[in-house]
Amino acid sequence: MPLDMIVMQPEEFRQLRAKLPAVTADHIRSVYGVSETTWRKIRKGVPVRRETLERMRIRSLQIT
Repeated sequence: MPLDMIVMQPEEFRQLRAKLPAVTADHIRSVYGVSETTWRKIRKGVPVRRETLERMRIRSLQIT
């Protein structure tokens, strides 16, 4: 796995999922700024770019 690729832990994924009003392509894009394809990769435990997960983590902290 390249150094700039990481896997999100299942518990963290569940926490991010809980913050979505619905699991639709529109909500995934508007809340976390990622595509549905990227969301599926994360859900399955496939490595994604570190920057992508960092962006999602930052956006999750901004959700009230």
